[in-house]
Amino acid sequence: MSRCCLQTSLWASKEGRSRVTDSARPGGARRRSAGLVGSSERAHWMSFLAYVPLHSGNADSWILGSRCANGDFSGELQHAADRSQPFGSFAKAAIERCEETMQDIAQLIVAATAARTRLLDRVRDLSTAQGAFKTDPAEWSIAENVEHLVLAEQGSINRVWAAAEGVRQGQRVWAGEPVHRGKSIEQIVGETWAPRQQAPDIATPRRRGPLAYWLVAIRCNQPLLEALPATLTGLDPADVITPHPVSGPWDACQWLAFVQFHLDLHRQQIEGVMRASGFPR
Repeated sequence: MSRCCLQTSLWASKEGRSRVTDSARPGGARRRSAGLVGSSERAHWMSFLAYVPLHSGNADSWILGSRCANGDFSGELQHAADRSQPFGSFAKAAIERCEETMQDIAQLIVAATAARTRLLDRVRDLSTAQGAFKTDPAEWSIAENVEHLVLAEQGSINRVWAAAEGVRQGQRVWAGEPVHRGKSIEQIVGETWAPRQQAPDIATPRRRGPLAYWLVAIRCNQPLLEALPATLTGLDPADVITPHPVSGPWDACQWLAFVQFHLDLHRQQIEGVMRASGFPR
C-alpha cells in the first residue's frame, strides 16, 4: 500500500472490531451496523475514498473513510491506534502514512512558494525597458520568461487537477506504464529534455506586454497552487498521473516538484539576461 493517501479514517465498534455502520455508508444508505462488510460488497467499499485492509484477524474487516485531511482524525483513527495489537499497530501505521503524505505535499508547496519569492525578489524592481531587453532576437526577454512561467504553472496545476477528477470518475488521464515512478524531477528532465529544449506550444509566450503585468499574473498563480492539495483529498498522489508534453507521465508529486524546479530554472536564465552586455542600467 503506498503511503501517498491523503485521507484515511476509521469506523470501529465499541468492541474494537472494524464495522461499517449506517453513518459510514455514502448517502446515508441503511445497513445493519452489527454486520461486517461481506466479500460481495468489498469492491464497492474499496472505491470509497481510502481503502486499507485491516489485518485484525478477520478477512472481512476494513478501514474506510475520509478524516485525515489537514491532520483532522476526529479522534477515531488515533483512538484505534491506542487499542490492543494488532489492531492498534495497523492504525498507527495508517496515521503515519497519512501524515507523511501530507507533509510531502506541504513541503512541495512550500518549496514552490519559496522559488516564486526568489524570482519576484530578483525582478520586482526592473523597468519596462529592462523587462523587454533581449540578448538576441531569437531569445526570450525577461518579461517573456515570466509569461512562460505563468502559462506553464497554470498548465501544470490544471493537468493535475483534471487528472485527480479523472481518477475520481474512473476515467484516468493516463492508463499506461508510469515509466518515471520514483524518479526526481531533476532526473526526469535530465533523461528527457534536449540541451536547449523548446517550450511546448501551449506555454510559448505570445501575448507580450510589460513585465509589470506578468509579475502580477505570476503572483495570482499562488492561490491556484495552494488549492491543489484539496483536489487530491482521498487519493494517492502517486496514482494521479498525467503526461508532460515532452517527458511523458508524471505523478502529482512530480508535477508539484516541477513547479519549483521550473521557477528556479528560469530565474537563472533571467539572471543571465541581466548580466548581458547592453542590458539597460
